Amino acid sequence: MFMSEPINIAALRERARARLPRPLFEFVDGGAEDEVTLNANRESFRELRVLPRLFTDVSEIDLSATIAGRQLTVPILFSPAGLVGVVHPAGETAPAIVARRHGTLAIVSGHGTYSLEEVAQIQPSPGWFNIFPWGERDRYGAMIDRARSAGFTGLCLTVDTTVAGNRERDIRNGWTAPPRLGSHLHEYAIHPRWVVNLMRHRRCTLRNFAPQPPPLRSFARRASHAAASTIDLISRSFSWEDLEWIRAQWEGPLALKGAFSVRDAIRAAECGIDVLLVGNHGGRQLDGLPSGLEQLALLRDALQGRVDLILDGGVRRGLDIVKAICIGASAVSIGRAWVYGLAAGGVSGVEQALTILERELRTVMALLGARSIRELDASFLLGAGLQLEPHSRRPLQASRCDSP
Repeated sequence: MFMSEPINIAALRERARARLPRPLFEFVDGGAEDEVTLNANRESFRELRVLPRLFTDVSEIDLSATIAGRQLTVPILFSPAGLVGVVHPAGETAPAIVARRHGTLAIVSGHGTYSLEEVAQIQPSPGWFNIFPWGERDRYGAMIDRARSAGFTGLCLTVDTTVAGNRERDIRNGWTAPPRLGSHLHEYAIHPRWVVNLMRHRRCTLRNFAPQPPPLRSFARRASHAAASTIDLISRSFSWEDLEWIRAQWEGPLALKGAFSVRDAIRAAECGIDVLLVGNHGGRQLDGLPSGLEQLALLRDALQGRVDLILDGGVRRGLDIVKAICIGASAVSIGRAWVYGLAAGGVSGVEQALTILERELRTVMALLGARSIRELDASFLLGAGLQLEPHSRRPLQASRCDSP
């Protein structure tokens, strides 16, 4: 338990800053190049204003939402985040545990410091599994088989990491994973609890690919550059036909993370995806992209209910969730918000992040005069340059994904 409870996600972020060595905090917190896109993810929420409806009975608020046919108690998912075992030993298991407790979904990273089988052993029915186009079909096909055997019910394919983004904070800090404790030694020296946890648990390797941690005697001086090596695994020739092949191999919900343009989103829907995570990888890949919120109305109008849209990126407040759903999202997913909580307090910190957002969401909806998530639409918003006509979610007839 904390001495005092953080009252918002910003407070969790400051607690994470205090508990992590600066190079690691900036690895979590930073983006690519000038961080234009990273900042746009927050600024776009601030540009929208809300318009309440008075004299509405809000004695009961229904936060439930439906994603790919599954009902969730709250419209908040956990985005995949890799290598977070270096943040806290609970690593990728924490969001899976919290999601199960609260009736929502966690997307467990394939670039995790726990293998998918380890996550499933700790948390039965662990949620959805995040895959990448690792090499040829036999490699990621084998991972799909493992996910099915471990009890994962959905897949999320990330496709916007063909090469690593130019994350200049990490370059300046000489960040590697595992971290070289001789670099920025003073930063690690003032965080002895973190160092002890890192050395004791050694949750810093990609357990889906290298099951064993490095020997303790060489751990402190060996740097594997894990983030870069994960990118090296990813195919640079992945095609729409490969996406169709994955759709044919997986019978459950299939989500796509990284298709950002209207053209690509329509094509992905034709290939049979069920869910689109609308985001820009948290501003960590290509700088200069618009925010997910800026794209959301365009994708809503283009797809017309063919897939569920999840706003992925920049969510820090319950009000952000309301704005995203009003524009056309079925739900949102959080990344940095839960990783801040993980750094602040492990599983309890992740639970705090979700509880904070749920509490804020309930308050905002009561003040707006919205009794359920299904009532939220653009009539609650006063936009700033966004297309905010009232929207519908009428499904269209799906068509086959044709080759270009």
